[in-house]
Amino acid sequence: MSEAGTPTGVHQATEAKPDQTFFFASIGRRFVALLIDGILVGIVTYTLAGGKQETMNVLQPIANLAYHTLMIGQYGYTIGKRAMGIVVVNYDGNKPDWTFALIRALIAELSTGVFLLGYIWAFFNPKRQTWHDLAARTYVVDYKAS
Repeated sequence: MSEAGTPTGVHQATEAKPDQTFFFASIGRRFVALLIDGILVGIVTYTLAGGKQETMNVLQPIANLAYHTLMIGQYGYTIGKRAMGIVVVNYDGNKPDWTFALIRALIAELSTGVFLLGYIWAFFNPKRQTWHDLAARTYVVDYKAS
């Protein structure tokens, strides 16, 4: 872990390594990370909505969008990804900037609404990229090995 709180293996723009080898995170680890994040965001949403389903239906996508944009934009990982030892990087190996973090979160929400097709895509992509990874030009990698 660097002094700035960025996991080792996530390079700043000045340290980008063009010949860097990425160790793509497994779909299983990505799923567990998503499950952890979903539970955390769900608890917060449930609390804010006072348990009212109609309010939760409105708040949940907004909370997901905010959470994923803020965490990926600031740290390059969410709490779930951190727990699973994986991190989001751009094609140069750097933490995605805020614009790409927002694009990634928006496309992830859209993928969820289309029968999870954007997530299923990762099973057929050699780099295990989902639609939101492709749109934001990111990979999800094992930060301990990268």
